[in-house]
Amino acid sequence: MKKIKSIMVMAGLVVLAIACDRELDSEGVATGVIRFPSIEVQGESPVILEAGSDFSDPGAKAYLGTDDITSQLNTENHVDANTPGVYTVDYSVATTNELDQQSVANASRIVSVTDGDVCSIDLAGAYKRNPDLGVTVNVTKFKCGVFDLDNVLARTTFVSGVRIYPIGNDELVIPTTNSPFGRIEGTGEITANGFTITMNFLDPPNAGLVLTRVYVKQ
Repeated sequence: MKKIKSIMVMAGLVVLAIACDRELDSEGVATGVIRFPSIEVQGESPVILEAGSDFSDPGAKAYLGTDDITSQLNTENHVDANTPGVYTVDYSVATTNELDQQSVANASRIVSVTDGDVCSIDLAGAYKRNPDLGVTVNVTKFKCGVFDLDNVLARTTFVSGVRIYPIGNDELVIPTTNSPFGRIEGTGEITANGFTITMNFLDPPNAGLVLTRVYVKQ
């Protein structure tokens, strides 16, 4: 008896779905799958590259749902392989979906161009902000020449992590990063007992604000 009731309920749902589709069709409402674009960055990211080396971008693939639309992909390569710094290769694709709505997908590859080999640099560890030594922040090594700082402002609230790139000559770079305060970017210096970072805030209401943090290794 329970099985018969289950079959009747399922049949009722199918009839209801068909009726709803017919009603939507009669009102001119389109039904079906709505697809959105996506981008798959190929190869390594971030890339660590010594200045003067050749850089060949592995590229990216673009999809609309499962359809390959890589032929529509736009690529902007900002890398200067001869000058130390942190650069991006930016990819974007714009499509129009089944409802005539435009969608845009974006992705980037980070390329850190270094002055010599930076693999011997190790920033990993626990640090405290100076002169306020009450908040501990942690740096972990992501890979050679790439480190993650879990709390760039060394605050107890609005904690925001960033990725740090040493590029040689004790210089550090934080590429443009999203945070609770909008986009930030910065530069820094490795010191005898830690490192410093100066951050620039790019978006209102904090646009133009510059903050410096000193981190002392524990």
